[in-house]
Amino acid sequence: MPYYTKIYTQQSPNSIYQIIDERIILIPGGPIIKEFNNSITVIFDTINFYTNSSSRQEHVELLKNFCIIYSFLFNESTIQMFHNGEFTYHLEIESYTDVPINHESVWDKVDFNNVIEKAYFMNKPNGKFSLKEFYISTENSFIPSIILYLNSLENVNFLSQKNPEYKVFDNSYLRIVNYITILETIIGHDDYCNEEVGECKSCGKKGIKHRKGTENSWLKAYLKKTVNNDVIEESYFKVIDFARNIRNKTTHIGLLPTSKTILLGTSYEEYGFERSKNEYKDVDAALASIIFSLREITHFLLLNKYYKLNQFFPLQTLKVVRIKS
Repeated sequence: MPYYTKIYTQQSPNSIYQIIDERIILIPGGPIIKEFNNSITVIFDTINFYTNSSSRQEHVELLKNFCIIYSFLFNESTIQMFHNGEFTYHLEIESYTDVPINHESVWDKVDFNNVIEKAYFMNKPNGKFSLKEFYISTENSFIPSIILYLNSLENVNFLSQKNPEYKVFDNSYLRIVNYITILETIIGHDDYCNEEVGECKSCGKKGIKHRKGTENSWLKAYLKKTVNNDVIEESYFKVIDFARNIRNKTTHIGLLPTSKTILLGTSYEEYGFERSKNEYKDVDAALASIIFSLREITHFLLLNKYYKLNQFFPLQTLKVVRIKS
């Protein structure tokens, strides 16, 4: 039986959009006002997600996979709302023509026939790639990496910490661990050498296995082959190598985040990698800059690995305006 579910978004289709003909259809649903935690009111656009499914359970599974792919492409919190139980009302109908349509929008009307620019946020990629192509090209084996990527995104919108002076919990280093895990899944490692190292002079262990080359040489070779732009390769390498050291210290030594929000009156600050690597232990904006760059690299390499888009861009600096209340 056909079902539809209303989902909240900031990227609504400019017309009825069929992902799979007569089976999965996106229908504009118009604006909606939602209240969260009895205190925060947000205006969304909506998509009426329609499926011609054999059961409610199948409809929910298709909805979940759509929210995962959609959130990855558009950098949205749609999958977080799915996870938090916001999309649990699934209405059984006779046909997709019974689904209400509302073309009004308060956010961004998008032509889903070409969403490649949305997928590369703040950059100008070449070519076209439709939401339908993204959906159909996403194999089940891709989903775990995409979920881990989405789980690493900071909740930066209406559910975020409103006053940084009162911030207690900091998952910054765990986000770095997640991103490096994804990157190592994509990049891989050099093979182990056939020969084993002899006896360690320090601890006496014998027959120690080792890889043929260093992690850095393998990473540089991968970036050279994949990115093929000396300047961008070098910037990606610096961030990945630096973040990998944070990952190692976090998981093996117990390094914990210690950065703080700096409030020194109204000021404008810009954080690139060279500044951030020296200040990340003390200043939260410097740490956020490293994570933002790592997220961009991870996103670009996932798009390349899974969708063969082969487009890479310079890393953005993080611009911060501090206003002391």
